[in-house]
Amino acid sequence: MANLVRELPFGTTIEGKKNGAFVAMTLRSKLYKNYGDPNVDPEQVVDIVVMCQRWDGLQGLIGGFVDPGESIEDCAVREVLEEVSFPLQKQFLEPLATHELNRVVVHAFHVNLSKDGELWADHDVKNLFRGMSYAKHLVVEGNPIFVHMKTYDKWGKGFKNTINSNTLASAVKEELEILATKLGIPIEYPSA
Repeated sequence: MANLVRELPFGTTIEGKKNGAFVAMTLRSKLYKNYGDPNVDPEQVVDIVVMCQRWDGLQGLIGGFVDPGESIEDCAVREVLEEVSFPLQKQFLEPLATHELNRVVVHAFHVNLSKDGELWADHDVKNLFRGMSYAKHLVVEGNPIFVHMKTYDKWGKGFKNTINSNTLASAVKEELEILATKLGIPIEYPSA
C-alpha cells in the first residue's frame, strides 16, 4: 500500500482514524555571531525549527496522538511539554496544516518563538536546548533536534537536504514546505 498524504482543511477529522497533533517551533538567531570561523558570516540570520529525532529512527515535528476527550490544541500543548519541556500556551498555536495519512490524521501547528522578528542570541538558543534535557519523555520518545531552515550552498547542504531526506516521518516534508512558504524561506540556494 502506498503512503497516503492528502492535505485537508485544517482541523478536519475522519471517522475511524486517530488524530495526531504536532508542533513546529521556530526561532531566528545569528547563530554564528561567536562562532569564530572567518569563512562564515557572523551576521547571517538563521531560521531554526525544533524537531524530534524519534524513537523509530524518523525525524518529525514534536507531538503525538490525541487522547480521548482531548482537543488537538490541548494535545499539542501536552506533547510539547512532555517531549521538550517547553511550557507552551494554546494562544500561541497557529494552524499550519492537516494531512490524512493511511491510519491517522495529523494536525500541524506553528509556534513562532521570535515574535516581531526578535533574534535569539546564540547562548539563549543553547539554554533552550539545555532546558529540553528535563523533558519527561526525553530519549524514550525521542530527542530534540534544531534544524537550520537555510540552504547553505548550491549542493543543497542544510534545509534542502532535510526536505529531501528519506528519514522524515509521513507528512513532515509537506509540513516543512508549507512552513517555509509561510515564513518566506527559500528551499533552493539563491542564485548569484
